[in-house]
Amino acid sequence: HRRTQHQKAIVRAGLVRIDKAAMLAAPRLKVTFTSVMGPRGRKFDSDNLVGAFKAVRDAVAEWAGVPDGKDWWDWQVSPVQVRGTDYGVKISFEAMPAAGEG
Repeated sequence: HRRTQHQKAIVRAGLVRIDKAAMLAAPRLKVTFTSVMGPRGRKFDSDNLVGAFKAVRDAVAEWAGVPDGKDWWDWQVSPVQVRGTDYGVKISFEAMPAAGEG
């Protein structure tokens, strides 16, 4: 529980710099998570990689005020895991056409 709360707090702190109104104006939003492994980090296998982003996904949805189960979201987990100087997550946002469009 403590780790989950800590992860959410870190994500919320990073999201305050983003223009939420611009994000919410998108017909749909693609959010891609990329794992950043620390210097001695090990790669996750595919099922653990998805689970590792649960708290991060929840924090993004809470920040936006849109439940994470809504069709508005297009949640993606990158299979690429990058090496970094510390552990973390890279979050990419991309406006998408509405569901059923092009």
